[in-house]
Amino acid sequence: MFRVLKPRGIIITEFMSIKDKTYGKGRKIEKNTFIGSMKGEEDIPHHYFTDKEIKTLFSKFKRIKITPTRYFNKIEAYDVEVIK
Repeated sequence: MFRVLKPRGIIITEFMSIKDKTYGKGRKIEKNTFIGSMKGEEDIPHHYFTDKEIKTLFSKFKRIKITPTRYFNKIEAYDVEVIK
């Protein structure tokens, strides 16, 4: 993403949190990654992130804003905005 984004370009995305209620469900295929954790997406791997992992992933960017998204008073995802 860093390579193809123009200077001052913005990425807005969302990452599933390790605090999500589906974390740990299904078959673990690597650290924080599971298959079969969600109905209708049984064959799709889902990786669950920590805020530290997101910061590392976007460490080359000038600015990173991570906002925990809460559903029913529980962090389930992180909204992320980064600027190159």
